[in-house]
Amino acid sequence: MKRPWVVTVASDACSFTAGTAAALAQVVLVRELFGALEGHEVSVALSLGVWVAGLAAGALAGGRAVRGRDIDAGHLVAALALLAVAALAGLALLRDARALLEVPRGASIGVGGSLLLAALGVGPAALVTGALLPLFAQASGVSRKGRQEAKHAKGGAEGEDGGGRGLRCPPARFYAIDALGTAAGGALAPFLVSWAPAPRLVAVFAAVAAAAPAAASWAGLARPRGRSVWLGGAGLAVLALVAFASDPFEQATQARRREGLGVAGAITNTLETPYERLDVAGSGPGRSQVTLLGNGAVVTVAPDPYGAGATLDLLLFEHPLPRTVLVVGSSAPDAVRVATAHGADEVTLGDFDPWVTAALRDALGPADRGWIDRGQRLEIDARAHLREVPAASYDVVALFPPEPLTALANRFYTREIFRDAARALRPDGLLVLRLPWSANVPDPATLAYGRSVVRAMRASFPYMAVMPGIDALLFASRDPDVVTLDPNELAARAEGRPGLDPRAYPPDFFAESFPAEQTAKLAALLGLDRILPGPVNEDLRPVAYLDRLLAHLARRSTGLATKHASRLPGVLAALAALPAWAWLLPLLVMPPTARLLGRRESLAGLQAGIIAALVGGTGMALEMLLLVAYQVNTGRLYVGYAVLTGAFMLGVAAGAHGGTRLAERPEWRPRAALVRLETVAGILLLGVWAAAPWITASAGLLIAASVVAGLLTGLPFPALTGLAGLRGRGAAAAGAWVMAGDNVGACVGALLATIALLPAHGFGTVVLLLVGARACGAIGLSGTSGASGTIGSSGSSGTSSWSGGGETGGGR
Repeated sequence: MKRPWVVTVASDACSFTAGTAAALAQVVLVRELFGALEGHEVSVALSLGVWVAGLAAGALAGGRAVRGRDIDAGHLVAALALLAVAALAGLALLRDARALLEVPRGASIGVGGSLLLAALGVGPAALVTGALLPLFAQASGVSRKGRQEAKHAKGGAEGEDGGGRGLRCPPARFYAIDALGTAAGGALAPFLVSWAPAPRLVAVFAAVAAAAPAAASWAGLARPRGRSVWLGGAGLAVLALVAFASDPFEQATQARRREGLGVAGAITNTLETPYERLDVAGSGPGRSQVTLLGNGAVVTVAPDPYGAGATLDLLLFEHPLPRTVLVVGSSAPDAVRVATAHGADEVTLGDFDPWVTAALRDALGPADRGWIDRGQRLEIDARAHLREVPAASYDVVALFPPEPLTALANRFYTREIFRDAARALRPDGLLVLRLPWSANVPDPATLAYGRSVVRAMRASFPYMAVMPGIDALLFASRDPDVVTLDPNELAARAEGRPGLDPRAYPPDFFAESFPAEQTAKLAALLGLDRILPGPVNEDLRPVAYLDRLLAHLARRSTGLATKHASRLPGVLAALAALPAWAWLLPLLVMPPTARLLGRRESLAGLQAGIIAALVGGTGMALEMLLLVAYQVNTGRLYVGYAVLTGAFMLGVAAGAHGGTRLAERPEWRPRAALVRLETVAGILLLGVWAAAPWITASAGLLIAASVVAGLLTGLPFPALTGLAGLRGRGAAAAGAWVMAGDNVGACVGALLATIALLPAHGFGTVVLLLVGARACGAIGLSGTSGASGTIGSSGSSGTSSWSGGGETGGGR
């Protein structure tokens, strides 16, 4: 008989590599979906929601498929080969999405198309990942033949070499090690995806994951028989084919993706930055004009003398003497050229992604490159620069960010950045913000978004003015003599600037640029002349993001737009309008429902599934809040998604292991344990709420909080599976119930927290709602522990060895 530690090491290698491969598959698919859907938060929530829903469906399907069957190493190899195929198929679909949906150039993919892409691009890989859980659990058990032999073998023990053909790793240990592998995959992903093509990564890590059970089988630790041999051999052959074809696959699908973007000129270069995927488009080396796309959306066009240059030329007249100027997000060569003509001695060029200006410089011709070199390029993103720059550094700060359809863009429209800009400006300094607006009468969502931004700006700048247009310009200062719309005063300022021809700037020019009637009307609509009631746009209460997203979705009809999908903005608006206390009303139904189910042991699985939904929903909701806070703090969700997901899975692994150790105590009762664990979870969430100002201000604390979120999610799972396993339900069936409930709750929690709750109520209020959810779970379980029975370390139902649920199967 093989030594026990050899079996343990082999089994742990299978679990760890499976988690790592699933994590890599998830990361590359989610990043690709970001690009297809232009990177806004709907793509984040949608991809995570579909992923965890796929895990739930895969777990239930896998649980039914393995019931009563022997699962050996060959089945595991075939499943991992299927994961690689599903991931590559998802990559191909997402990269060719615009062509398949026949989206015209310059248009966005509609709501119906977005849902379809998430379901078909991410869903299949999630289904396979969810099915890995019961597959590995069954492979860790004892074969039917082994069970029969054990009954007749005198003194024989189930699961020894004479009977079992599985890897004989307890399911609880599989979950913990699998989650650890998922955490490792999430931590490695940011570095790997910029080093090697995504198809090659998926192929290599799936092959390594499949090699573990294959090696264990070869060593005699798991003996495949009959059909399992053919399945394992076919799986290895498929993985070899995928690895061999990964580079041609990458070239073909990237060519289709670039072709579908539909920009002026061919895409000549693609950069993976910590912030986004940048595509550089133009006509050739030393090209006259360059277009940069970030995650599929246009970031900047340079040079752009009649767009960005003309706008900057006009707004600089709002300051009497602009010597030091910071320009964020505009055409870099035009910014330096125009600011220098206005008398600026120092022009600083910034962006939300510092790689943008560097990529522009490398792509433009010598003349435009010379203008960029005359300015000062920031090595960090502009938001971080405004936090760190010495006070009173600039005369003018001009912000030209993308419209706030993401938390990344919204952070340039919040109370916090205006506070930082006010500190960076001299007392007579000028702040300018380009505010994407409406060509006609603004719809209610657009109006609400503009007003929330104005309220945020007014907190730091008491004197404001506006220039009307499709993109309105907001001017703000702390000095009443700086901002003026008087044509004669603006013409006088033009006279004093030797770099300009004053004949091109008569008073009539400014009177036409600032039409009095339209300017007054827009100022009244936005609330520049009086303070209008309503929420203030903040980093961790991004109401402008929600309002702008609603307006965007309402007109985003291209690409499988459906009648039902067009109702989505109205549904989201109704959900966001609900007061915070209204969200507690559905939760109040949970305690009596759980108590009613707890009276009958035959319904214990359903009760465990409901409590698991609360656990999974609150865990994923907290993780989404932390992802948004990380993006606000660092600007790097493209990297942070993998890092925070890895930290979350590390917490799940620790929680699953700790919960399993608790379950080994004598007289352990799952319901009583769940009441205590849910109470502790509520207390820890209260601690997160109290420490929110410190947690959200530090990237390190946000990563640590993600570990805590995972811990709160993984810790109750041994007790939940113990509860679901009453009345002799097998380990695979009990785990399927818990995993399904957990991931359904996680899907709902991810969508609601990101799209509705956070923008409407803010970080702190949402965390308090999560406290209420865990409290409802504890109340629902209390008072029913008398029927719970006792499950020891081995347990009559065999479920005490179960732990850690849906997230571990590939790391949400």
